[in-house]
Amino acid sequence: MAQSFNPKQMDNVTERARMLDDVQGNFPDLTAKAGARLFDGVLSTAYKMAQVSPFKQVGSSYQDLLE
Repeated sequence: MAQSFNPKQMDNVTERARMLDDVQGNFPDLTAKAGARLFDGVLSTAYKMAQVSPFKQVGSSYQDLLE
């Protein structure tokens, strides 16, 4: 069963990127863990976007964030 894409997932990726910036400045020892969370969010969101048919309907709106 394919997972569906919800545009709010991009908010999740954006929030994780902000969290990484905050962690790097305030808690440098946790940077690797915050980076892993961001990477996981990007992979998950990209996978779900790739499942949308056709991809360009949703993907074109967020292409600049994925490059």
